[in-house]
Amino acid sequence: MLVKNDNLIKDAFLSGLSTRKVGEVLENVLGYKISASTVSNIAKTLDGKVREFHTKTLEDKYAYLFLDGINLNVKCMDARNKKTVLAAYGITPAGSRELISFRIDKSESEMSWYLFVDSLFRRGLKGKNLSLMIIDGSTSLMLAVKTVYPFTPVQRCWVHKLRNVASKLPKKGADACLDSCKKIYLAENKKDAVKVYDKWKEAFKNRYPKAVVCLEKDIEDPSYVF
Repeated sequence: MLVKNDNLIKDAFLSGLSTRKVGEVLENVLGYKISASTVSNIAKTLDGKVREFHTKTLEDKYAYLFLDGINLNVKCMDARNKKTVLAAYGITPAGSRELISFRIDKSESEMSWYLFVDSLFRRGLKGKNLSLMIIDGSTSLMLAVKTVYPFTPVQRCWVHKLRNVASKLPKKGADACLDSCKKIYLAENKKDAVKVYDKWKEAFKNRYPKAVVCLEKDIEDPSYVF
């Protein structure tokens, strides 16, 4: 097997093809048949790359840190199982977005989040250059973050909150309500944001009471920084 084709085989395997299917799909591209065992041996080299990614020393260079839990359907031998992926993204001072680390876990419990966030700290992400950490509305994540990075400002993500508000709205008329809601976090300061919120609440409290309550219960939370 030519080394120059290894990356192509890995990409095909990672796309979800079985070791047998990879050979069938790539035969016309490469001009020769690749056995399932060859694909399997090449795919095994990915394990080392994953271990290297999860254990390498992290640069303490990020200005912003995003933490989020993502639920994915994972293809297994006999079925599709839902897995929770804890993910950390960093934004550098230059504005580039990088995946720092991730971990597949059973849930977004406080212990799961603590172990994940603590691993970032132990690997070198001390947070000396962090201006802000952005998280979803998870109480477990908030507790973990405050334990590991007690002096770093934390803001709950407005994208997640807007999704929650959207889930309380009918499809018809949702855009107008959400567009108006977005102006709250786009305000220049908290005083103006409160004014925008009050106006939004008054305009939609009778039409979409559930959506208004969804935001109202969190609007005083200090982690929703303006």
